[in-house]
Amino acid sequence: MGFLDYDYSLSMHLDSRFSVILRYIVIAGVGWYAFSSLLAWRRLRQFPGPFLASFSYLWGFHAMVFGRLDVAIHGAQKKYGQLVRIGPNDLMIADPELMMHMSSARSKYVRGDWYHGLRLQVEGFNLLSQTDTAKHNRRKADMATGYSGRGRMNLEEDINSCIAVLKNVIRTKYVDRDGSKIMNYGEVIRFFQADLISLTGLGKAWGYLETETDHFDFLATVDAFIPFILTITTIPVLRHLVSSSWFLKLAGPRKTDKTGLGKWLKYCK
Repeated sequence: MGFLDYDYSLSMHLDSRFSVILRYIVIAGVGWYAFSSLLAWRRLRQFPGPFLASFSYLWGFHAMVFGRLDVAIHGAQKKYGQLVRIGPNDLMIADPELMMHMSSARSKYVRGDWYHGLRLQVEGFNLLSQTDTAKHNRRKADMATGYSGRGRMNLEEDINSCIAVLKNVIRTKYVDRDGSKIMNYGEVIRFFQADLISLTGLGKAWGYLETETDHFDFLATVDAFIPFILTITTIPVLRHLVSSSWFLKLAGPRKTDKTGLGKWLKYCK
């Protein structure tokens, strides 16, 4: 019995110490969050905006999860003006002249870390996700030929050929006398856009429109990927996680994938 009493008292003592340690951890966590929130609020405190957004990214995250970020930002701009604080370190601008000034040549403004969330491959950043100004400018210079007309550039011919396919699809599949066939214009025009982009950018149309099929699951991937990645990018910690090299090695698209973004990247290469 003495041994059992000793064992029981030792267990109670350890449980008590564990509860004290856990309590201190919780207090320290709450204190750190309160202090960091105060610092976050203080930095841009002179700019108006939703109170929650002044110290937390949950305001934007919540709006994005429910697909209402555009509505939330529009409402904030109507309430607070053209310059609104939408996060601890984020301002939303609705002034076209100021945006043109920020995007002008030799501007001292740089692209923010938000763009890192658009990184797709472990090999490095693409034109959209690159935030280093010098590297971004070099990449644009490398791609300038494709926009200058010195390479393969038959825009009118490409557009006319895709329009011809679109007209043929409408005439053969959806035009009838009794009006029983209904065309989903939103879906068909997306197939048209996919073919036009692939034709002008890669030299060969993917054939989405003619068969009305998402051959590479590109559109399905975009529908799933864009809302996910835009939601993730609203929180810096999550954004840096999903754009990190080790995460992309583990879960990023690969050129060996049979469907989705990986298969599309393989086709483009």
